[in-house]
Amino acid sequence: MRGLSTRARSDDDMKQNNQPNTLNSVVLRCKWGIALLVAALIFWSWPKLYRVPAVVGYYGFLRHFGGDDPECFQDLERHAIIYQKSDVPPSHRELGCFLQNGTATVAATNYAYINPESISSPSLVGSCAFVRALHEFDDETIQPLAKHYYNQNVVRVLHKGSYSCRTQKNAWILSEHSYGLALDLSEFVLEDKTRISAEEYANEESPHYAFLHDIAKAACDKFGTVLTARFNEDHRDHFHISMGLFGKCVY
Repeated sequence: MRGLSTRARSDDDMKQNNQPNTLNSVVLRCKWGIALLVAALIFWSWPKLYRVPAVVGYYGFLRHFGGDDPECFQDLERHAIIYQKSDVPPSHRELGCFLQNGTATVAATNYAYINPESISSPSLVGSCAFVRALHEFDDETIQPLAKHYYNQNVVRVLHKGSYSCRTQKNAWILSEHSYGLALDLSEFVLEDKTRISAEEYANEESPHYAFLHDIAKAACDKFGTVLTARFNEDHRDHFHISMGLFGKCVY
């Protein structure tokens, strides 16, 4: 009996000793799997390494929107947003840029593109779900805040860029603008023609500081990423808002 008991204890000891080895084996296999996946991505991408962050951008889209949404365009129509479906040029796709359910809004929206000289066409280009989220943000946040601070509506939200196939500054990673998931807000125009520039956010003594702060804070809650003058000098004259895989808010 004593021999059987000793043998049983020995078997238990062997099982316990084997458990760490089994765990180490699983971890090692996971590491090899990740290494092979990274190698496959690089092999598939080379020499166009832009395609790697394109994969990241796509899964960022899935994270926020659940992938393609067949009802998205119906929602735009219900909100009287006149749009036209669009796609990026083949040369942009070669670089990894794309619009998920791409759309270009052309009218019946408060958002308008502004160039350094003047306002051009009232339009923006972005993935459909992002355009829908911008419209919701206008209804749910911008207009109520304008009523609260100024007792009037915002009639135009001016921006410096939406979709753009380009990398982030001083980096090889594609910007979220490249997926139609970002917008650079620059000014808010009230009914009485007052123009509130995002540049005033750098001055806490500005009479518009509280309004701009509340806009930035709410945008963080809605979109996940907001970069302002408090992030760096490059964002001094606009609020960068975007949706993607990684969220970051500096306001």
